[in-house]
Amino acid sequence: MPVASFSGLASGIDSTALISGLVGIARQPITRLQKEQSTLSQQAARVDDLRSKLSTFRTAAQALNSTQEVLATKASSADATIVKVTAGADATTSAYDIHVTSLATSTRAYANPVAAKDQTGLFGTGTLSLTIGTTTTDITVDASDTLASVAGKINDADIGAVAGLFFDGTNWRLSVNGTATGAANAVGFAEAGGLTLGLSGPANLVQPALDAVFEVDGFGVTSASNTVSTAIEGVTLELVNASPTTASTGVKIDRDPAALETKVNDFAKAYNDVMAAIDAETPRNGVPRAGALSGDATLRSIQARLRNVVGQDVAGLTGNYKTLASVGISLGRTGTMSVNATKLTAAAAADPMGVASLFAAEGTSTGLMRTIDTTLEGYVKTSTGVLSTKSKGLRDRANTLNDRIDGMERRVSKYEDTLKRQFVSLEQLVSGLNAQSNQLASITRNL
Repeated sequence: MPVASFSGLASGIDSTALISGLVGIARQPITRLQKEQSTLSQQAARVDDLRSKLSTFRTAAQALNSTQEVLATKASSADATIVKVTAGADATTSAYDIHVTSLATSTRAYANPVAAKDQTGLFGTGTLSLTIGTTTTDITVDASDTLASVAGKINDADIGAVAGLFFDGTNWRLSVNGTATGAANAVGFAEAGGLTLGLSGPANLVQPALDAVFEVDGFGVTSASNTVSTAIEGVTLELVNASPTTASTGVKIDRDPAALETKVNDFAKAYNDVMAAIDAETPRNGVPRAGALSGDATLRSIQARLRNVVGQDVAGLTGNYKTLASVGISLGRTGTMSVNATKLTAAAAADPMGVASLFAAEGTSTGLMRTIDTTLEGYVKTSTGVLSTKSKGLRDRANTLNDRIDGMERRVSKYEDTLKRQFVSLEQLVSGLNAQSNQLASITRNL
């Protein structure tokens, strides 16, 4: 329970100020520990920030660590209303003529018309069987069913077909649509008992399920889907419409220098962000910087290692492109990485595989980006990476100080209560002495 104090009522001593001063002195070790704790937390945050920047740099390097990623391609179609084309990682430069005879379709069928969607007894009772491939599903239709409830039963069965209702202004029909295109996904209907829905009637089959039929350079191809990724390696064709004549639509796969430039620019920016973060913690001319990790040996090691890696010749290369600088990626006098897009594009055009081998492991080349990836993994890997371990150690040390600070806070609080009690006792003593003195003075005056 807090101790009440009445400062200087009898003694004239400002005990509140005196106690505050004494407690402030007693709290100085706590303040030092709190400052140390704050510094440790700041250091951990800086380490986490650097680890994040290194992870971004690693991701940028990984985007260039394969030949397909370095020699990126782009696809174009002469008529995107007939066929669209997308180039994947395995696509190679090429050109094709596409003629689309017909698109892949899914089953679409209607039941016989009835007067109402919610009235029973309009289409008899029995079993509706739906067959897709080799799987048949039976739907039981009883006397309580309406057109709407039969649609619900089909949808609840989750069989690769969906049902809906159609109203022509006079009558209602049940519609059933296959969810997948292609002949193999055709929906077959059979009705047993006294069921008279009519879905199995040929006249009610509005659209059969068919495969897409098209030609690539005159060679016939069929596909259950209108999105075809198996005809041309690394290329996805999206068939949009049938060709209106016998003419073909040209599609091309070309090199995409802009994609390589974008990836290299991302790589350079990520590298510069890492170096700027380390530079902010690096002393200049022997004078510490303001950063919480100023002069940290781990940071100096990372900086030196990365500068060495990005500036080295790549082992196993014999052509003109053995270093990043040879393709226009250079370090300035301040250590900032810059990209000469013209030089990079010219190198990729002159010797595509030579440039690819510089970045990615190809033939006898180790690939610079794989070296960078492996180097960074040792720093950023969760739990075991150098920076992950360092961050955890700093936070553990900061957390350990909590118990010490709490214990010291309790001791200082007891010390403050003791001081207050002592000064209260002093005030009481002085008050008593003052009373005795006043009493003696009164007796003396009356003698």
